[in-house]
Amino acid sequence: MVKSRAQLARVLVVDDEPPARLRLQAMVEDLAGYTVIAVAGNGDQALQACEEHTPDIVLMDIRMPGIDGLQAARALTSLERPPAVIFCTAYDEHALSAFESNAIDYLLKPIKQDHLARALARAGVVNRVQFAALHNTALALGAAASRNLADAFLMVKTSRGEERIKLTDIRVLMADSKYVSAYIEGREIILDQSLRSLEAEYADYFVRVHRNALVAIPHLMGLEKVVEPRTATAVLATGAVSKASPQWQVRLAGVEITPLVSRRHAAEIRRVLRAK
Repeated sequence: MVKSRAQLARVLVVDDEPPARLRLQAMVEDLAGYTVIAVAGNGDQALQACEEHTPDIVLMDIRMPGIDGLQAARALTSLERPPAVIFCTAYDEHALSAFESNAIDYLLKPIKQDHLARALARAGVVNRVQFAALHNTALALGAAASRNLADAFLMVKTSRGEERIKLTDIRVLMADSKYVSAYIEGREIILDQSLRSLEAEYADYFVRVHRNALVAIPHLMGLEKVVEPRTATAVLATGAVSKASPQWQVRLAGVEITPLVSRRHAAEIRRVLRAK
């Protein structure tokens, strides 16, 4: 019986070279049971496409400008139900890092149709129990890595000149259309980096609570229901004061700001709090 489009496994193809994307897309479409729902040219576009299209499987190149495939795959583990990632690359030296990023499989270019079919079939049998195992592995890797974050810092330009801001001092990262703000005790600092790049680089320190907000896991104190109208110190991730009472907000140590939690990220925040 021919599957309807709704029953097909949804595949995202990520590669910075257009000919490679087209070839891989054609190979997927030639296989029964799969459909390509989007393509992306780099890691940043891949993360955005995953938010918009919720693919079941991501075919991910590794060497790409900006956020590379390994960083993007690590960031995807923070999703409530992360897609299965299959790396497609011409460089076999990335194999160990790929599997440390919870990849389901690893294909070397030029990719053969039968190898792709086997990898997709393997990704298709990853069930909810296996997803939970992948998530726990990511948390364990993050916990181990977080022990090495004490010396990490960001270089920023402020009115005081160029400063080193310790990563572990940051409580919240919030973005609007123009810039990203880092909130530490008593200060707001404007950063040059994008929210997505910071999430990918420090996926073991920050967790997303909203499309425009990341919070520091060590400083996360609680998830609370909002019953009163928001105040100027409890702002939306866009920076505007909320006029309507949202459902949830997070409470953080050392700062008064209480970022909103979108419905899609609430379950992940609860899991992080239980694991602390």
